[in-house]
This record gives sequence, C-alpha cells and structure tokens, in this order.
Amino acid sequence: MELSPQQIQAYDKVGAWLKNPSSRVFRLDGYAGTGKTTIARRLAAQHDGETLFAAFTGKAASVLTKRGCPASTLHSLLYVPHTGDEEAIKKLQKELAESKDESRKAAIREEIKELNTLKFKFNHDSPLKDTDLLIVDEVSMVGEDLGNDLLRFENLKILVLGDPGQLPPISGEGFFQSKFPCDHMLTEIHRQAAGNPIITLATLVRQGHPLRVGTYGSSRVQRRSNTSAEHLVKADQIIVGANSTRKKFNQLVRDQLSYSSLSCPHPGEKIICLKNNKEIGILNGTQWAVISSEDTGLTVELDLVPWDDREKEGVKPLALSAHPFDKDLRNMMWFERKMAEEFDFGYAITCHKAQGSQWTNVFIQDEGWMFKENAKKWLYTAITRAEESVVVAI
Repeated sequence: MELSPQQIQAYDKVGAWLKNPSSRVFRLDGYAGTGKTTIARRLAAQHDGETLFAAFTGKAASVLTKRGCPASTLHSLLYVPHTGDEEAIKKLQKELAESKDESRKAAIREEIKELNTLKFKFNHDSPLKDTDLLIVDEVSMVGEDLGNDLLRFENLKILVLGDPGQLPPISGEGFFQSKFPCDHMLTEIHRQAAGNPIITLATLVRQGHPLRVGTYGSSRVQRRSNTSAEHLVKADQIIVGANSTRKKFNQLVRDQLSYSSLSCPHPGEKIICLKNNKEIGILNGTQWAVISSEDTGLTVELDLVPWDDREKEGVKPLALSAHPFDKDLRNMMWFERKMAEEFDFGYAITCHKAQGSQWTNVFIQDEGWMFKENAKKWLYTAITRAEESVVVAI
C-alpha cells in the first residue's frame, strides 16, 4: 500500500528513532483512518530485529492480528501463571487428614484453596527479553503498572499508537500519554479508509457535525424511539453512557435470552470485570464467558474463560468468587468488597468500559451529552469500537 506524504514523514521519524539508542519510547498519535497500523505493519516488515505487537485487551489484539499484525495481550507477554508451593500443599493435606479440630480443618482447607488458586507473576523470561521492538496499540489503556513493567526490559524499544480523538480513560491519561510527549501526529484520513462508513461517521462526529438519520453502507443512524430488544440482541456489543441505561438494556437482552436470575449469571452468559486483580489475571473492562456458576447467597462461585476464547478447545477455566450481581457495591465497606471479585452482565457496557476493544457489530445509544465537553469524544470513541458495522440511536 502506497504511503501518503504525511505517513512517509511519520515512517521516517520512527526509523530515525529506532537508530537512536538514547530514546526508549516513540509515541505516534493519529485519528481513526489515518494509517497508524499501516505504518506499523510496514515498519515491522522492514525492521531487521525481532518485532512484537501487543494491545491491552484480547479483542484489540485480535483486531491487530486480522490487520496483518500478529498480536498478544500485554498481560500474556508480561506475566506467567503459577500456583502455590506443591510441598506446602502436601504438608497441609497431611495435616488436614490427621487433624481432629474442625475449626483448624476449615482453616487448612482455606489455605489449600488459596495455594491452589491460579495467580500471575512477572515473567523475567518473557519473549520481550529477546525482542528489539514492541508496537503497542490502543495505548491509552496502558496503566502505570503495565507501563513500568514494560520498561523493565532495558533493551526493548516501544512504539506506542494512540488516538487523541478518543475519550480519556476514567482513571485519567494512560501511562505513556502522561509520561511521554507525542512525537508525531497523523491527521489526514488515508484514502483506503475514506470510504469506510464507520470512519465517515467518526470523522463527522470528531469535526463537530451532527449525525443525520440514514443509512451509511452497512451502518445506520436511527431515532432511539425505533430501538427494539431484537436490535439489542443482534449486536455483538451495546455501548451506552448511563448506568441506568446499561442495566435496562442488559435486562432486556437477558429477558430475550430467557435468563432469570438477577444475582447469579447462567452458564453461557457474557459478563464484564469491574475491577483489576492482576494477580489472578482479571482486568477492569475485560469480558468473560460463564462456564458454570453457583449462588451461595453470600458470593457467586464462577468458572470463567475469556469471552473471545469461549469456543476454543483446551482453555482452562478460571475459578473465582464474585459478589452477587444484584448487590449495590457502593454500599459495601471497603473490606467487604475485597473479599470477592466484582463483575456485572456484559451485553451492554459503558463507553469507558468499551475503550481498548472492538467488536464486529456495535449498537450505540448516544448518551454523549452526559459528558459535556467530552461529548464528541464519547461518541467518536463509541463509533470507533465497531469493526464492520455500527447502529447509532440518537
């Protein structure tokens, strides 16, 4: 694919940076459709050393891979799973068999359960150890822990790709955006992207033009009064602004799918993580498929696999305890919240939770007005979560 003059300028700047041993990070920003991935793909093909691609979420990594940039999640590159000391587990099991004290036996069972829980630790033997260049997409999602862990690989140069048109993450600027200035900014829409209806809609919003009801290729803008439960069920992902809308749409979808329990998800349901627990490998905003579930009344016991891996064979489920899904976590004491993980139903999610991921077909309930000066960024971010088609209800 022929590069535009602006893209050639960016490519040359990145090439010069690669030869500069004193600079670790290059930040390449650009709006949707300006060709950041095109430049990165060409750079990797012509780079003499080892190059890897990565993104924060599995979905974003999958999108990169489809675009010819085989990618992994940052978590899988940085951390390795491990369980507790086998000798310690054997000693506890022996003590359990010999103990007559019921309270001690209960405590031993908890210790064994804790040691058997799959956890993650920093991988000093990561492929990044022997990599010259790492290219990271959707960089706004990379927080301080991940950013600092990447920089632990002293010989690694990191090209980060970002989009200043997007809504800033709810926690503030990402690590690389707050620590490193933009080295080059792409503003011109690449001619191959100019005819893409998603890029067209996103560009209209970014430039401050109102969206008009109508059909845009395989996408469309419609009045929200025309939204039906059938529309919602057909979408791979629903994106909204208000938590009240999110709960309403999740319930509409679950009613259509004949799921009844409010506190405990059924096997096969899509759920979303609400809080990081890097130690066991769950991150805020990641989506999971429920393999099995049990409502104990106090907690919900879940076996999960990543949503995108739900149809793959041989994926080992992650077992964990979560707070009941109908519980208002805001009313809980901090020490109560720490006793279990936090999830909710994931058919409809907020735009903030959608950041860093993409889905084939997206339905958006435009509630960008809630975010005042960030209203344009909200809708632009929501639209650019779609890979092939988007429906925007205004």
